[in-house]
Amino acid sequence: MRPALILLVAGVLTIAEAWRYQVCVENNVDYWGADLRNFIAKNFNHCASECARDSAKGCRSITYHKGSRRCYLKHTPFGATYKKSQRLLKSANLDCDKFSKLPSWPADFKWAFAGPPKGYTCVKIWEAASPPAHTWNDNFMCWRNDRADPGFRWSMAGPIPGQRCTQIIEGAEPVKYTWRDNFLCVQYNSPYHLSW
Repeated sequence: MRPALILLVAGVLTIAEAWRYQVCVENNVDYWGADLRNFIAKNFNHCASECARDSAKGCRSITYHKGSRRCYLKHTPFGATYKKSQRLLKSANLDCDKFSKLPSWPADFKWAFAGPPKGYTCVKIWEAASPPAHTWNDNFMCWRNDRADPGFRWSMAGPIPGQRCTQIIEGAEPVKYTWRDNFLCVQYNSPYHLSW
């Protein structure tokens, strides 16, 4: 007997044909970015099945366009950016039970200064106005790939509206490189309370 693909749709458990992965579905949500590839799928289940087939290649989530049937396979749970109120889209994480647990501080986090490390999802900490020689372009705050997105977002243009933000100042940088308006932000209800 072939294992089933379990779909959690708005709290209702249904069983569909296909693979051996649990897929948690979010309707009207876009897991934007972090694409591996895209193609026209037969339907949403076909899109999810292709991600399951490509799991060894790094597929961790999908976004499906309900109108065009275009399927986007993602290498990161929840994509690069989580967007609500996207009525033509449906998204899902593969093996979502693994991604329901937030990363634990400090064990599941890592600071990287030479690009994103393997096995981690990261937010880039940088300032576009800094000269390339100042090497901020390869600094990242990262968390384990098998944990939920902790919701860290970076802004080089002041606090992100509606989020709890911590100002990140690089005191060694001259004022002309505009580090005074850089913030690392989380949702207001986040369990993480940042300080710099």
